[in-house]
Amino acid sequence: TAEPHPPMHAPALASHDPLLRPTTCDWPLWASLAAVAGIWAFLAWPWLVDGLIIPWDAKNHFYPLLRFVSQSLHDGQSPAWNPYHMGGYPMISDPQSMLFSPLMLGLAALVERPSMRMVDAAQLLHLLIGGAGIVLLCRSHRWIAPAGLLAAAVYMFGGSAAARLQHTGIILSYGWLPLAFWLLKETMDRSEAGRRSVGWAAGFGLVAAVMAANRDQIAFLSCMTMVAYVAHRAATAANLRAFVNACWRPGLAAVATGIAVLALPVLLTLQFLGLSNRPEISFDLAVTGSLNPVNFITALVPDYFKSLNGFSGYWGPGGLPWAERDWTDRATDYLYLGILPVVLVLRYGVLAGWLAAREVRFYAGVLVVMIFYAVGSHTPVFELIYDAF
Repeated sequence: TAEPHPPMHAPALASHDPLLRPTTCDWPLWASLAAVAGIWAFLAWPWLVDGLIIPWDAKNHFYPLLRFVSQSLHDGQSPAWNPYHMGGYPMISDPQSMLFSPLMLGLAALVERPSMRMVDAAQLLHLLIGGAGIVLLCRSHRWIAPAGLLAAAVYMFGGSAAARLQHTGIILSYGWLPLAFWLLKETMDRSEAGRRSVGWAAGFGLVAAVMAANRDQIAFLSCMTMVAYVAHRAATAANLRAFVNACWRPGLAAVATGIAVLALPVLLTLQFLGLSNRPEISFDLAVTGSLNPVNFITALVPDYFKSLNGFSGYWGPGGLPWAERDWTDRATDYLYLGILPVVLVLRYGVLAGWLAAREVRFYAGVLVVMIFYAVGSHTPVFELIYDAF
């Protein structure tokens, strides 16, 4: 059976430390979502209003693909085959075609010639969906509203999103993850509490499948994380048999919904994989993208390697002083956090025991695993992971 939930104004993590007790700031859900929308509009203003565009791959690659989809649909033709790109290829099998992304496909169907600004707005809308999902997830964990808003703002426009904003497909997957994870958590919470959850499970299966239909690395890692969460809930359940009895029906609903949505794009891509050059990439070549652990210096010392100084003066991994090949992008290996988060983690995470709390344990474990994954060949386990997946 599920553990009784503490009241929303007194989270379990805060009950043992008077310094951690939040103030009575439990906003209605609509107010939190409206605040997230306001934060999103303010931070997205340069693209939505000021005329800036998301550059590089977003315009060189993804934008022409969407324009072709739009042109084909409005000409009454099928966008499944693209005769103009790479001498012609089955675009419907390409994960980067966005043909299975509801919002992007909807834009192409509604607007015959979507402008760059409109496409950017549709892409940025996925960050708003992600921010809303973070708010819902934080409320599910009984965080106070300001903490949830801060988490949503960081998720929408922090380094993880900003560093890869040009890679449209990745942003689409990234935007759906929090909503899918929240639906998964709610499904399992309701199932363990003996409440109806099949509809929630179907909703989770739908959103997770929409995310996975982008078929990129972020979608893959997100799916693995959610599988790990289910395993974590099963492993930490007070009674495994009761957990299985409570969750198997919602589980079937989620799997059935996911398969119904995801089967076609996956099968089409599997047929196209024979022409991909990705399987030919050797391990030695792949690990040149491993994050060098010395980059973690920038978490505390801003611009330590002169990463923000254009293309001159940079002396970090991949720069001239380094003999080894390093293909990590300075937009992703710049990891500045500041001293305040470190102090807070030490004070509350370590000394107050938050990192060992049941509510935090899984997320702390995911963080550790992802760090090992990011540093790649600088750990002894990456080659095993590479060979396995």
